Amino acid sequence: MAGRLEEEGTKPTPTNPEPEKALEQPLALLRSGDDTHRFVGLALLKSILDNQQSLREDPRVITRCWAAISAKFLDALLRTSEGESRSKQEAQSMVELAVAIIHAFVVLLPPECRESPKMLGRIPGLVGALLRSSSEAITQILQILLTFSSEAHGAQRLLGLDTEAISPLLELNLQQALVLEVFQRAFLIVSALDDVSQTPLCQTLHEIISALLNSFRDTECTQLFDFINHLLNNVPPWILYPATWLPSVAASIHTAILKSPNDTASDARMSAVVLSATLLRIYREEFSALLFKSSAPKKSSSDKKPVIYLSINLLLIDIRATIPSLLGMLNSTSFPNTCKRLAASYDIIVGFLGYLLKSLDDESDSQGVTDSLLPPSLMLRLRTDIAEAMSSTVEYMRDRFDAAVDRTNGIQASSKISEHSSQPTSQHLSLPWYSLDDCSPELHLVAAQVRTLGLWLREDENEKLRTEAVSIIDILLNLYSFISTDDIRSPIVIALEAIVTVPEGVKSFLEKHGWAILFEDLKSTLTSSTTAEEHSIRTIEIVRLLLAVVESDTADLFREEWMEVVSASVASSVSQPSTSVELELRIGAWQLAVELLDRAPVVVRRKYEKEARRMMEMANGLLKLERNEDGENAEGLREVVDGVLEVFPEFEK
Repeated sequence: MAGRLEEEGTKPTPTNPEPEKALEQPLALLRSGDDTHRFVGLALLKSILDNQQSLREDPRVITRCWAAISAKFLDALLRTSEGESRSKQEAQSMVELAVAIIHAFVVLLPPECRESPKMLGRIPGLVGALLRSSSEAITQILQILLTFSSEAHGAQRLLGLDTEAISPLLELNLQQALVLEVFQRAFLIVSALDDVSQTPLCQTLHEIISALLNSFRDTECTQLFDFINHLLNNVPPWILYPATWLPSVAASIHTAILKSPNDTASDARMSAVVLSATLLRIYREEFSALLFKSSAPKKSSSDKKPVIYLSINLLLIDIRATIPSLLGMLNSTSFPNTCKRLAASYDIIVGFLGYLLKSLDDESDSQGVTDSLLPPSLMLRLRTDIAEAMSSTVEYMRDRFDAAVDRTNGIQASSKISEHSSQPTSQHLSLPWYSLDDCSPELHLVAAQVRTLGLWLREDENEKLRTEAVSIIDILLNLYSFISTDDIRSPIVIALEAIVTVPEGVKSFLEKHGWAILFEDLKSTLTSSTTAEEHSIRTIEIVRLLLAVVESDTADLFREEWMEVVSASVASSVSQPSTSVELELRIGAWQLAVELLDRAPVVVRRKYEKEARRMMEMANGLLKLERNEDGENAEGLREVVDGVLEVFPEFEK
């Protein structure tokens, strides 16, 4: 009965008394107190069940046979080892018989019997027998454990074993892929239970990951990386800490990424890249330091390029080599995995840039910080390579969008969208990769591209790249309309703020109804009574973007519809801001409103005289509550008051 366990039918069938009579002898032997008789009884029972299908399909018979078997005797057989009284082969035969019997009854018994203490109580003995078993018995044991780990009680019993008891399973993980699947199922099942004891399970998870990393050292870690990645993405947040194994996994990732390319190494590299992106998302600060800073070059090895440079460079090479041909892969089976790999590469680059920027902010000696990560020459080379990768990214996004518009490359007609439509973006139809319900790898790729592009456009004052990015303003605005999560919308706003620094950017932004789209989001935040902090932070970025558009020399024609900002900013002034972020948002909105009032024709300006007075009064009220008169908030409030008075000097009377 070798092979992966499968549930078989448990409906009763008519019993033929003749085959059942054959069970009388083995059942009698099993009930005796003599171990030799019991062993013979087990062997006979296995032989009869193997050859009598009618008996195997009768739940009543199977339950009766299982009840006759002594659990203690099975444990004794599983513990059998080579000694003076028996050879290694004899010991293995006894273990194999016990394993085969348990394997058979796990398949044949009704589900409720499989979850009984008598069955699950064999887990310690089965795990302990692994290192003394033949390859066939090992496979059967792992299949049994896989079945147990798929159910709550069995998974809890398995993960409840102490470190010593579970060590045979850990020792076999390199030879048996099923070991990782057993652990994966068990952790996913147990962590989802409402009454689980969290602290012991956390400790078990991190101990097992540490042990697995140690055993996989100096080997291809593809399966282990995939195992860790799948677990981290599917277990609840409370089980994720403390991740004491992060230094070990960072070292393994560096090794995998830098290995010479071959089929196996390429798989390991892809898994390492995907896992790195996951770890950066979950353990951003801790893992960034391990992945980036720990790989700085030592003085004794100044002739060698640092690991982090080689790693980032390899990711950029992969992006630049793959992106130009990605559109032609849309209908290929390799497309999902390619998207997943590229998305992870973009996210690692974002993590690297974020870590570099944070290091510069934390240290006064910015040059020293940069040098400690990478020499200036390598940093400049990376800057050039990243810019090239971002240029390819812009071109791909344009081509991918146009392919959807033209209904080419297998895109369905329902996804058609007008690229150069003069109508507001809210009237456009959604592309498949814009859908919130679509968790496809391509959606993740687009999101990662937007995050990387937004950060790079803002931080690298590259006018050429910003001008190139003007061509995708309509795509960014469509993405903004159809994806409402902050982790996508914020990078889009950041990217647009950089793009509008070039004249063509402002013109395209206005032509594609960028003001109307972003103002709707700004208005909803300003008039809302409760807003998440992340949403308020993004809205502050919207204010900065709209202010840049208003102050741009390109926006020479005043648009009266922009004055809605004045009304919206006053509507937000009903109560005192509860957080510093809300206060910063309110000040920013007022500053934008003052700038619009200043630029508006006198006739238009007079229409908003009431709102302007209200704005000044509220700013004065908040200014009196400010404890730090020299702080940024106090300065911003004074600018609002002074700005209103410049536009309406009569208010001072």
